[in-house]
Amino acid sequence: PEDLRASALTPVGASLGQIQEDAAAFAADSFPLNSLTGRQDPRFFARIRSVVGSEEVARLTGLIAHLLYWTIFGHLHQEGSRLPETSRENLLVTLHGLWSDIALPYRDSPAGVGVVLPVLLLS
Repeated sequence: PEDLRASALTPVGASLGQIQEDAAAFAADSFPLNSLTGRQDPRFFARIRSVVGSEEVARLTGLIAHLLYWTIFGHLHQEGSRLPETSRENLLVTLHGLWSDIALPYRDSPAGVGVVLPVLLLS
């Protein structure tokens, strides 16, 4: 609807610090880690919460939000105001590198593949 167009023309505007703070609060207060695994290890949960609230994951979250905004709402902007294709490609390469770096320590363990990586995806 036309009345929502103006708000859709405003890109996501959260700082890295805001994203990190919100993710850490979500992981600590709202994310049901104990429902996702039969494991009842407070140190394991603390490590997961630490990863979810890390600067790297906050950066990944912010860049994904940026990519999603321009993918979904980019057509609402005038041609000269849209995200250039080269910037989109650079964003995808950066996202791939960030995800690879974040996921690397968890790829070779059952707990990493079965719990940590899915939690990162869901958070």
